[in-house]
Amino acid sequence: MKNREIIPELNDKIVGVKIGSLLCWELGLKKVVQEIKRLTNLPLIFDPQKGGNDIPYIIEKQVKMVYEAGIEYFISAPVGAGLISLKTFVTLCRIYGIVPIILCEMTHQESNYFLSEDSGRKIFQESLNLGVTHFVVPIRLTSSYRDIANEKIVLMSPGIDNLSFYADADYLIAGRILYNKFLLTPKSEERGMIC
Repeated sequence: MKNREIIPELNDKIVGVKIGSLLCWELGLKKVVQEIKRLTNLPLIFDPQKGGNDIPYIIEKQVKMVYEAGIEYFISAPVGAGLISLKTFVTLCRIYGIVPIILCEMTHQESNYFLSEDSGRKIFQESLNLGVTHFVVPIRLTSSYRDIANEKIVLMSPGIDNLSFYADADYLIAGRILYNKFLLTPKSEERGMIC
């Protein structure tokens, strides 16, 4: 597990640890959480890579499993799931004391192939209506999302590159780039980094 080496090394340079689905499929969510909690006291964020977007019954099981594993934040990608699934996810996260984080859209090649052009904005607006305050949005779109919101929101953005330090994100999500021995620059330490 690469985290055994990386997390202690970055403990004072990051503000949270994001746990992805591949590691959990390989080792199991509870085992991964136990190991990471042994290495750090930082908040844990579960990113099931498009999880939390199924029927309400499955979402209920997912949120309960995340709660039982001891995770504080849970990312959902409700694209294609519908409003009832989004409401179920947000409600259950609140019941279990988990902060819901909503991924609004992605920008990789053909990411919107099966979606309407405005689906990310719809997800964002419906999430705001439900009182959600934490979002994952593409690095180059952070300012446009912040302009839509009338209240205080927290924006997280993956895809760190040379332009990311000029984006309007509260937190930068760094995964593979840190695993590849990315050196944190003084500029990157001005805001929170999530590994």
